[in-house]
Amino acid sequence: MTAMLEKAPQHADRTIFFDELIKEYKDLNGIRNAYAHGLWYTHDDGETIYLEAETEYHSFLNKTEVTLKELLGVLKRYEILQGKLLDRRRALMLAKALKASPPSKEQQPSPHRKGARKD
Repeated sequence: MTAMLEKAPQHADRTIFFDELIKEYKDLNGIRNAYAHGLWYTHDDGETIYLEAETEYHSFLNKTEVTLKELLGVLKRYEILQGKLLDRRRALMLAKALKASPPSKEQQPSPHRKGARKD
């Protein structure tokens, strides 16, 4: 996705909207990688969860607590990013459809001169 958004010639003139999408994607991808490749621990209380993110070296002292609020916040960020991408796709598809469709009868120029009567 990053290569597509940053390198594709058709995206060279895109607005800051795309820069923001790329940044959010990279941030979320980093969180996702930490969650997917890290080591998870549960405290003896059965409620507190810790994550030891994958590093070049594993240190058992680098665990951080992961709260439900944090997890829900990350999911919300994914939802927002997905919504922005879907909205953009819908807008592009609509623009393409409008460009490709023939004008409706209301939009077509009248074969009659202005002011001429239709009999």
